[in-house]
Amino acid sequence: MDSIQEVILSMDQNQQKEFVYFIQRNKYRKGRKDLLLFSILKEEKERKPRELVKLLQTNNLNSYHTIRKRLFNHLADFFILKSTSSEANPSSYINGMLGVVNYLFDRGLNNQAWKYLLIAETLASQYNYSDLLNSIYLLQIEKSHLNINVSLNDVVLKYQKNQVVLRQDEQLQIANSFVRNDLNTLKKEGLKINFQQIIDNTLNSLSIDKSVLKSPRVVLNLLKIIRAGIIAKQDFFDFEPYLIENYNRVFSTKELNENNLIKAEFLYMIAHTSYRNKKFEQSLNYLNQLSITLERCSSSFQQQFYGKTVHLTAANFIFLNQLDNALEKLTELSKTKQKLTIQEQLNTTVNIGIYRFLNKEYKISLKMLNELSHSDNWYKKTMGIEWVLKKNLMELILFVELEFDDLVEARIKSIERNFEVLKQNPVYKNAFNYLALIKLYVLKGRNNNVLENEISNQLTFVSYEHENIQAMAFYAWIKSKATNQDFYPTLLGLIRQ
Repeated sequence: MDSIQEVILSMDQNQQKEFVYFIQRNKYRKGRKDLLLFSILKEEKERKPRELVKLLQTNNLNSYHTIRKRLFNHLADFFILKSTSSEANPSSYINGMLGVVNYLFDRGLNNQAWKYLLIAETLASQYNYSDLLNSIYLLQIEKSHLNINVSLNDVVLKYQKNQVVLRQDEQLQIANSFVRNDLNTLKKEGLKINFQQIIDNTLNSLSIDKSVLKSPRVVLNLLKIIRAGIIAKQDFFDFEPYLIENYNRVFSTKELNENNLIKAEFLYMIAHTSYRNKKFEQSLNYLNQLSITLERCSSSFQQQFYGKTVHLTAANFIFLNQLDNALEKLTELSKTKQKLTIQEQLNTTVNIGIYRFLNKEYKISLKMLNELSHSDNWYKKTMGIEWVLKKNLMELILFVELEFDDLVEARIKSIERNFEVLKQNPVYKNAFNYLALIKLYVLKGRNNNVLENEISNQLTFVSYEHENIQAMAFYAWIKSKATNQDFYPTLLGLIRQ
């Protein structure tokens, strides 16, 4: 796929609309070739350059490449502007502010420049960006003669202290990479993971003092890496006590307890892990603590958690037999004016579809999933291959419920073909055996007895504590067909074992 087209397709609909306004910002004119090229490329269809030349009604390939280059420059300017807005992540925003500072200094607007330079320092300190602070302090040292209220000695002292932190952060970045590498190795070998031993060995090998583990920020970053490995392995059981133990340890004093930004990330991680371990009341308890902590944080930081916490709250409600409350939460989220990431928007649509399915509103559920109009390849790049596989499985069982038997067989063949790369991965063995069970169920005229006999032969189970909660949901549906019961009560019965 064309590299510019990949960039365009990574944008959500709101961003694409904003870009159209942006590209016309200086002067509105009809028949813009760069805007026409943008409209063509966002259609998600691969086209050869010569075909694009015809669609653009331009002279030749050279003219096309000129238009393409102009479109790329507009996209680059648009993303730079977005990255430096107050809605961007803090690092990009601070970098953008430093650009403004340098511009003001160049124009001799020294008082204004210093004003924004001090704001940038405050933000960088708040988010513990030692690399950005390094640049900020060097600039303050260079421009200290332009501000009579600034003590050069004080700035140099802050710079020297930050140098120690910066060096430590650089070492920890290296340590993080080694921890990630060790986790990947152990996962491939199928060995039991001792989280603390991996961390201790890594710190020792890099001669990093273990006292760094007193820092909530350092521990949080290490736990994030471990969690990424845990999510891939789909096994949260052993991670939960280790996570909670570290949270209790690093926030054991009142001074550390006031670090609300880091505390919020810890609390969300614990709430999500508790949910995946089927501890729904515990998950909601940590979400309540998170809500209290977020009240002490900036509105932009709160926004980062808004969509995620609503989704997690609704998911807990589902397994606490509060389907109506879960649907109400997500319906409100889908109508919110607050900005959601494209991932949060997609998950909202899919989860409402799933919850409608649980409520036996099959046609509404299918309508929700049909709103996802991009290709599977686009969703793989945006959401990951496992998300797309689950979406396809969800659509498949909807076809079964609606008795679209011709679509069932076609969708099974499509999944087997498009996800063949996953067949070699033992993690997905049950998913492909699940397809075989659905095919058997439909071909045998929805014979419950045949299906019930085959489930134990086709599907492999682990202990309840280690079983993936999403896998249990798919299993509950096939079991409900074998036992001729409704899906949602069957799911609740499995979870309450």
